[in-house]
Amino acid sequence: MHKLKVGQQLYFVPRCHPQKARYLEVAKVGRKWAYTLDDYMIDLESLHVSRPGYSSLGTVYETIEEYSEKTAKADAWIMLKSLVSCIYRVPKNTRFLG
Repeated sequence: MHKLKVGQQLYFVPRCHPQKARYLEVAKVGRKWAYTLDDYMIDLESLHVSRPGYSSLGTVYETIEEYSEKTAKADAWIMLKSLVSCIYRVPKNTRFLG
């Protein structure tokens, strides 16, 4: 359970449009949800953001550095995975005789 406070600025990254990331301000904190000035609801367990009648719209992070660290780890994993997957391909300029 995350401890958010009224007035706290959170970095919101929309799921479908991460390039439109922005800050949201917490207006009210309940037992399960925190509410922002923009009528978003933040799940205090997962930090997923939603609105009534919508599925998860994205995630909030306490700092932009936290988000940057997460994306850096994901990018490093993708790079490693792509390098390792090349092992199982036929090398260039290989000729098959037969």
